Amino acid sequence: MKKLFFAAALSLTASLASAAPTITCTHAGFSELTIQLVPYNANQFSLRVVKTGPTGDYMPSVGERSLMNVDPEVSNKDYMILRSNENEEQRVFEVSFRRADLKQTNGTFPAAIRISQEESDTTFASYEMSCTKN
Repeated sequence: MKKLFFAAALSLTASLASAAPTITCTHAGFSELTIQLVPYNANQFSLRVVKTGPTGDYMPSVGERSLMNVDPEVSNKDYMILRSNENEEQRVFEVSFRRADLKQTNGTFPAAIRISQEESDTTFASYEMSCTKN
């Protein structure tokens, strides 16, 4: 019975996650970068790197993933700041955008991404992004 309940809960979670809109953000310039953000709930998003080029010290690899959490210390009613789990051994992502833009159903909206090699890194790469909801 426990296995059946667990399987049903897992199936429901998967179907809810697949129904969530995907946010695709692109930076086109000398350094190309495309990421996808999928909301798990109001405070967590999954980030996946879809396209990059050319590579540099701070450019992530295609397929790289990160769990993003809303940072309550810097987010407010107008802006949402997402940060990856801070782990000194992996790349740290920070994505910011206006909350009102997330509520729109079509069109594009701006965002910014900041990428560093590790939590304590004081140097980073920052890119302006153009985002759409799918």
